[in-house]
This record gives sequence, structure tokens and C-alpha cells, in this order.
Amino acid sequence: MKTPQQLKEARADRVDALDLIVKGAEAMTRELSDEENQRADEIVAEIEALDEQIERAEKVTAALKASAVAVDHTASVSEEKEITRARRDYSLSKAVREAANSSLSGLEREMSEEAVREFREAGISPSGTLQIPISMMESRATTLSTTTNVTGEVAQGPLQGLVPEALLERIGANRITGVAGDVLLPSLPADATAIKAETTANSSSAMSGVKISPVKMASQIDISQQALALSSGAFDSVVAAQFRRHSGALIDAQFIENVLADEATTLLKRSESAVAAVGGITTANVNNLIGKVGDANGIGNNVFLGSFSSMAEARVTEAVSNSGIGILVGDEIMGYKAYATSQANKDRVTDSEFNLYNEVYNTTATTAISNEADLEPFIFANMADTYVCYWGGADLIIDRFTSAHQGVTRMIMNVYANAKTGHAASAGFFVTAP
Repeated sequence: MKTPQQLKEARADRVDALDLIVKGAEAMTRELSDEENQRADEIVAEIEALDEQIERAEKVTAALKASAVAVDHTASVSEEKEITRARRDYSLSKAVREAANSSLSGLEREMSEEAVREFREAGISPSGTLQIPISMMESRATTLSTTTNVTGEVAQGPLQGLVPEALLERIGANRITGVAGDVLLPSLPADATAIKAETTANSSSAMSGVKISPVKMASQIDISQQALALSSGAFDSVVAAQFRRHSGALIDAQFIENVLADEATTLLKRSESAVAAVGGITTANVNNLIGKVGDANGIGNNVFLGSFSSMAEARVTEAVSNSGIGILVGDEIMGYKAYATSQANKDRVTDSEFNLYNEVYNTTATTAISNEADLEPFIFANMADTYVCYWGGADLIIDRFTSAHQGVTRMIMNVYANAKTGHAASAGFFVTAP
């Protein structure tokens, strides 16, 4: 999409060309010839078309900027209407078909050019054939009743559906967009001690930032070319929903791997003997995990994350012997919310060595883990100090060649994102046998 300034420059060139024709005739004290009148009419039509493009480009630019700014900014009614109109008019299926033939046009082309600009400002070189700006992907469906006594839900458009649906964000993690390059996450001093004078040196209260870098996360969908040719708005939403869920799961998995990779947060209980002696959802282990996590920076929206099998174990394991009351009651463990995710699985525990000097109830001093394939992480984390960062919007590769012999178009969506806590004390884990 050309910027308003570029369009205004093009309009000025057209005005100069028209002025040249008129002044040329005036200099010769004659009327315009038929050929000159025809050319003048063409230039006037071009100027009128540019005026419309300038007005539209200015609205789109203002709307996109308004949608991408900080959360405390409220866009005007006209800006919201322009954003809504663009989302309504955008056709994902049309964009996919045209991108496959390298012939993007209209609103879909304008949005792709805007997205490429966003990616470049974020320090990302998109590799796809179609891009969508994140500022067009922010809104979600709202529940309302459109018919008397009937409760329904407004169908979200394809653009909104592309926003990754990460569990982390649903349970309180912070979203960061509009960034460039590596991001230094905010972090309080370890002891939260105020430095009372600007000249006072207090190294123990230094703010140690945690760096977060973009990770390319790819989701793939294969669809028959016949279905793509006959696609509709409903198809757009279904495809977008699959992309949203998968890319959201990849972000959750990245966060879990980041927690496990940080040796400062490593809290393991294991024995060299049976796998059953590893971790375990017990009252002692859970309480020690709570006690190990959190200093001045760890206070906030703390939650438990574990696998479905871990949550099932917590539900049937009694908090007190013969009490009949499980460690997990309702959706809480020890007063903290607990969430199950399929991403907290044994594939995440891949390192054969951990720093076991901070172990919980370790009975044997060792760093070797020979049974990591039989372990699952059980995490306690502060969502108030957890950040999900996005670099740009959606970067789609439309591949109609690889599986062309099967009549299939391959769609791959790349999202450049990452998720971490701002401070090591804001997350911890132990491993448990599934």
C-alpha cells in the first residue's frame, strides 16, 4: 500500500502535467486541441482517482496506528469504523488464491504491503507470499443476542481468527507488539530496595533485564484446490481457527521450554532408583515449589501449569492422608489456579543434565537424568511477570506446487513470537512421572 505522501506526490505530478497542457495552449493564444482535451480529461480522472486513494490511505494508516498503540489508548469512533470495515472487506480465501498466482490486488494487496512494512520495522525478513498486519488481527468475536430469546455469537472474521490463541495470554500473561529486534523485558531489582539518592551506588538493586528474541513458529494446513476455489467466509474462519490454535500451542510450548532451560529456576526431586520416586504431585513437593518461587518480583498472578495426567494425579492424591480431599480441588492447588496443557509433556524434558543443587528433598546428589523420556514438567509461574511478544503479524507461504500432483495447496503460517518471564524468580518447576 502506498503511503498518503507517495500518493500526494503522484497527484502533484498529474497536476503539473495538466498545467503544462493548459499553459502551452495559453502561450500560443489558442484553444485546446481535441487530442489535448482528451489527454486533459484523462489526467483529471487520474487526479480524482488519486484523491480517493489518498483519502482511503490516510484513513487506513490512521486506523492501523490507532489499533497498534498501547492498550490505554482509545481509538476514535471513525478509526474503529475504518478498522472494522477493512476487516469485514478482507477475504482470506481471495488473498490465498491471488497470492498463489502472484497477483494480489485491492485491499488484500494494501494490507500485505502494510504487513511487510511492519515486519521490516520489527527487524524480520518475511519469507511468505502473503502477509497480514497484526493491527488487523486484534479483535475477537463478541457474544450477543441477535434474535429474541436466542443467544448467539458474532462470527469472527478471518483476520481476527489468525491471532494465536496461547493459553498464557488467557490466564494473564502480558502481550507485547510493535517491537523491533531483541527485547529487554522489564525486571525489578531482586530485593525491591529503593535507591534513595541518584548518587548512591547499590549494585544489589540493579535491574537485571531478561532478553527475549523472536522465534519463527510455523503451522501448516493442506487444502484441496477445489475446496479453495469454492471457499467462503465460513471456510476462512475455519482455516484461521486452526492456525490460531496451533500457533498458540507453539507459543505455550516455547514458554515451557524457556522455563526448563533456565537453570536458575530448576527445582527437581528425583532418585537414582525408580521413576516413581521422581517428583510426584505431593503436598510437600507442591509447597516447596511455591516456597522456592518468588521474591519481590515473584509476587503477582501465580498459577500452576501441568499436563492433563499431572492434574489427574493431583485431583486423586490426598492432601492429608485419609482426608479424602485431593491436592487439586476444583481448579485450584493450595489456593492457586491450576491449568492443564498438552504442551507440558515429556518432549519438553530433553536435557540429560540439570542443576540439581537447588533440588527439593533430594536424597541422592547427582546431575545425571537417565529417564527424562518418562518425565513431565510441573510449573509454577507468575503471569504478571510473563510476557508474550510478537514481531509483526502473520506471514503466510502459499505453496501450490509441492503437492500439486495431489490437487492440494499447502498453506504455512509463520508467526514470529516468544514467551518468557521477566525474572528468574517468577517461575520454577519440578518433574513428575506421568
